[in-house]
Amino acid sequence: MESSASVGHRDDDDAALACLIDEIVDIHAAIASLEAELATRMAATQQIAYERTARQPLPSQMRELEERSIAAEIGLATRVNDRAVQNRMHDALELIRNYPAAHSALADGRISSRHAAVIVETGRALQDPDARALYEATVLERTLRDTARRGRGRSPNRSWKSCIPGRSRNGTGRR
Repeated sequence: MESSASVGHRDDDDAALACLIDEIVDIHAAIASLEAELATRMAATQQIAYERTARQPLPSQMRELEERSIAAEIGLATRVNDRAVQNRMHDALELIRNYPAAHSALADGRISSRHAAVIVETGRALQDPDARALYEATVLERTLRDTARRGRGRSPNRSWKSCIPGRSRNGTGRR
């Protein structure tokens, strides 16, 4: 009596699967490229909010209203919560200003939007532009090979050698 379960695969199944996987990879790259375009537009809206408030001598609460108003317009048009839109505007501007290579990798479809978000989130502790650029280059190289979740473990606070002298000076100054 023969078993209906088979360990072997038919060649045509393997070929179809390989084709489908290639198409999935292409779709992921296209989505990443669109996410980069979206980040560019979201950053531009944040920049407009900054420019509008810079021209007006308003109290800080009124300045935030300009940003919230733009976020509410986008949220209404896209059916997304305005606070979520506001966060995306901030994150997008931070990605484009502070992590241009990551934004470029996203636009090229080499990383996902989640990878880019992890790079931005974990790099926030770095205030020095040179340290941030070094961090981006190093982490981006690894990110091209790993999942976004694995990238989260690469916190600049834990393993960033270029930050240790600065943290030591800061700690000594506080004591």
